[in-house]
Amino acid sequence: MVSARKNILLALEKKLACPVAAIVYHDDFEIMQSDETHVAGFFDEFNSDKVAIILHGMGGHPLSGLGMAMTLRKKFDKMSSLVYDKAASAMNYLWLISNEAYFCSDRIMTQMDFKFNAGSGLRPSREYLNDPNEQARTSAQIFMQKEPEILASILSLPYSLLGGQLSNDPADVERFLSEVFGINGQGEHNSPFTIPELRGFGLNVGKPDETVSLLLGRYMTSANIGLCKNGNRALLETIDNYIELPQDGEPSAE
Repeated sequence: MVSARKNILLALEKKLACPVAAIVYHDDFEIMQSDETHVAGFFDEFNSDKVAIILHGMGGHPLSGLGMAMTLRKKFDKMSSLVYDKAASAMNYLWLISNEAYFCSDRIMTQMDFKFNAGSGLRPSREYLNDPNEQARTSAQIFMQKEPEILASILSLPYSLLGGQLSNDPADVERFLSEVFGINGQGEHNSPFTIPELRGFGLNVGKPDETVSLLLGRYMTSANIGLCKNGNRALLETIDNYIELPQDGEPSAE
């Protein structure tokens, strides 16, 4: 199964004239705290200053997602993101920090909303703002303050999808983040945007050509089968290297 996927990666590299890697999470699992260390170690010896990365995931730990994104951005001068089906919530950080992103579907991105557990289950931070528990209310306010700061920091970078064109006016930034990402309780966490809408916001996104779309579909089918078969939550892969992240513990190579 791994060898079949590597043949797909080789075909993508030939088509894109660029090294290709993958970070793929099983739909039943999310980014966990410290996953950024696994990503950093995996890509440490990747010998290229540019990459196209296949991304898939439903989200997860926001600061770990951000750490993964920043690790990749420091590693590569040029970074493209390829998303066949879904790279949502905290996974947004990974493609937002790319120079360009290609989506095979209009249902890739969801709006942003930090979630945490204050004793009543994992819920969006805005749902705790009127919680009777003072600590929960305070934590919710902190989470909601941090999220816009993180997004603004990413989008202000010259190599992000916005090309560093984020306004210097705090009021304009707040309006932009609210409109696009549903910050501070605007919109629904699971509400997707279409590619034309994202382009209208100034983000450098588009659809890949038919050949790339077909190859990505084949890759994702194989990756999902492999993760289900092995009972692991994520895989990191290049043509030269491969590991899976188990539900807990250290990653293993096949």
